[in-house]
Amino acid sequence: MPGLGTLADAPAIARIVHSATGEDPDDMRIAGRGQTSIGWRVDAPGGPYCVVVAIPPEARHERYHDEPTNYAARHAVLTALANLDAGTARPIATAATIEGSDPADGRWDWSVTTWTQGAPTTGAITDTVATELGRFLATLHSIPTEGFGWLEDTATAIRGTEST
Repeated sequence: MPGLGTLADAPAIARIVHSATGEDPDDMRIAGRGQTSIGWRVDAPGGPYCVVVAIPPEARHERYHDEPTNYAARHAVLTALANLDAGTARPIATAATIEGSDPADGRWDWSVTTWTQGAPTTGAITDTVATELGRFLATLHSIPTEGFGWLEDTATAIRGTEST
């Protein structure tokens, strides 16, 4: 597959974690892959952490070549949720928010958050889970936003790219 040699490797993930947290990883492993991103679980003294790194367009299915990752916008949403204590992953840094030089040298967009362990559902959704989901969605929809549509990729505001 074209572009596989351009994916972030373990040393690159370690540099990202060190730059974002000041810590050196004890263990790292790929947690999953989507159409535009690869997620890593990184264990370190203050972790575990989740590092999500963009897959370069040339290594994506052609349908997703131009799909934005919007990690800065995700960072803004997670920051707002963390401030509301919604029990979500805590944002730490993105390529857009890191101070100093980018540890990935601009090769990949990336994001670091705390690790939040999920659990797949194995059957019907219970009343408890449905209630928790409803509370979370109410919290999410209470966050002040501007505009509509796809989010502008900025970590400083939650702003849609459309006026209507």
